[in-house]
Amino acid sequence: MNRHKVILISPPFSSQLTPTLALAEAFREEGLHTIIACGESFKEKIQRDGFGFVPLLVNRNSNTGIAQQTKLPEEERRRLHSFLESTKKGAVATLLLQSRDRREDMFADPESLFHDVERINRNESPDLWVANQLSYAVTLVLYCLDYPFITFCPPHPLTIPKGKKIYGVPGAWPSSIPVDKRELDTLIATATEVEKSFTEEFNQIIRKRGTSRRIVANAFRLTSQKAVFFNYPDFKEGPRTKYNAEEDTREFYLGSCFEEEPLPPAYEKRLAPCRDKKPKILLVLGTFLSYREDVLNTCIASTKKRFPNSVVIVGAGASAEVLRKMELEDVLVEEYVPQKALIPHMDVIMHHGGNNTFTESLYYGKPMIIMPFSSDQFDVASDAEKYSLAPVLDPNSLNYERLASALQLALSGAYEGTLSHWSKHVRSRGPRYAVRKLLYTENMSTEKCQ
Repeated sequence: MNRHKVILISPPFSSQLTPTLALAEAFREEGLHTIIACGESFKEKIQRDGFGFVPLLVNRNSNTGIAQQTKLPEEERRRLHSFLESTKKGAVATLLLQSRDRREDMFADPESLFHDVERINRNESPDLWVANQLSYAVTLVLYCLDYPFITFCPPHPLTIPKGKKIYGVPGAWPSSIPVDKRELDTLIATATEVEKSFTEEFNQIIRKRGTSRRIVANAFRLTSQKAVFFNYPDFKEGPRTKYNAEEDTREFYLGSCFEEEPLPPAYEKRLAPCRDKKPKILLVLGTFLSYREDVLNTCIASTKKRFPNSVVIVGAGASAEVLRKMELEDVLVEEYVPQKALIPHMDVIMHHGGNNTFTESLYYGKPMIIMPFSSDQFDVASDAEKYSLAPVLDPNSLNYERLASALQLALSGAYEGTLSHWSKHVRSRGPRYAVRKLLYTENMSTEKCQ
């Protein structure tokens, strides 16, 4: 019997492709023929991992690992620079700019995407598609064409807003992040207008296509009617089966979505002279926010001042060249570091609240210090604070005293109990857990694929 086939669509961003590859591996292990549709710049990596590849560009911008070094059209480069500069103005200013840019970021050329997806469907005849929630045009296309698909949500679950939540406005704010009420009111009004205009454009396309699909009430809440996979722990309660009562959509909390990696020999050799030094700190701000060399610089200097015997490993992106002046035997600055391989060997992970880093750190039960800048990072940081998983700092008011205090707290064992509890929870889930449950209910289980 022919194997079932699944096509996973990924935006052309390293941070989105990483969990997509882990999810693809789970489908492959269950006997499905697995293909990833993504931008050409990721073709080699996808094929090197043994997956089928089809070219599909769902965004005008991309990020192949270091945002500032990725080839981009001039307008996209300008918008990226504006975003990175906005992070210096604070949380609300950054989110406001992101809301205003949302149309260009997330809904580029849906008409061309219809033709591309239909062509791929004709050529590959997949049994199932997997749509990344941040690729809104992809969801719209699959919805209109009535192709069988599930939704994969790599960022925080509130990226799919529920209740009174407005997409682009955090559901909760960490206590350390200053929020001006007038600025927040402007953000809410802007995000509400973006939500309205997005939804209107969705419905215009639905009507124009002459599809039998009904118009939608909120474009940002449109997901698969089959299932939603969240790359996140289920903090609210135990296993649930319903996320949308009207659609009876099932939701699965994966806890984390990545593949464990061994430490490369070069890093083992580099760290060997520092074996007895403590604490070992991993400092990463993601592929975009490593732009903030001021924050990285403060973190390095403050850590070494408070803990002179510490080891600091820095994923510095485009800031690496500037920061290498601080490099010593026990301060390693690289453009890119093998984060997933390093985390198990670290004592504290300092990061920006990116969902990948958060869930990877939680998987290993590692103490963290979270410094959110943008997007869903404030929701991640709020959860970390609420569930006693990590201290949260404002990156724009970072100083020695605040960072030294947070480091002392993270290393004190204050979070050990909750980290251990949620580490066990996260390890009990993962992409295989969700894929097996989905395939069984969809009659696409391993036995069916033999």
